[in-house]
Amino acid sequence: MSGADADESEQVMHTSHLLLQAAFASGSISSVIGEGSVATFVGQSWVNAHPNVLPYIRSLESIESGSST
Repeated sequence: MSGADADESEQVMHTSHLLLQAAFASGSISSVIGEGSVATFVGQSWVNAHPNVLPYIRSLESIESGSST
């Protein structure tokens, strides 16, 4: 992993943690990300480079929307 990749991954980790904390405090991720997606919030380029996280993002978003997968 290059230094730039490591920096981007660290930023995603921090952003994800902020999302978790804010969502816990408000009870909703949509109160944090608005109409956007989790992938957009944490960084679409990082998500594209790490497609193994997509099922987890979809699961989180489906819980938020009230549907089940």
